[in-house]
Amino acid sequence: MIGILLRVEVKPAKRQAFIDFMEEDVRLAKERELSMLRFDFYQDPKDETAFFVYEAYRDQKAFAEHKKNEPYQLNELVVDHPTPRPVMARHIHKFPKESC
Repeated sequence: MIGILLRVEVKPAKRQAFIDFMEEDVRLAKERELSMLRFDFYQDPKDETAFFVYEAYRDQKAFAEHKKNEPYQLNELVVDHPTPRPVMARHIHKFPKESC
């Protein structure tokens, strides 16, 4: 199993756009990706512009399939695009198979 935990910090003006994007991403992933075990996001209770995203996949192949989906591609452009003012920043931790 591959588990990913993200903490995403969103600019206040982009908060609702992020929520809308994530709701659609979660919906599509749950419909299309049978090897995805979990895909959830939660607002940080201490910061309304921060969110935790948890994803769990059966194996590396399932995660590779997830990365081919359009929402993932758009997320990569929004999150990782090298602009002077990125919309959000993220921190990734992949849990090793032995710990799950």
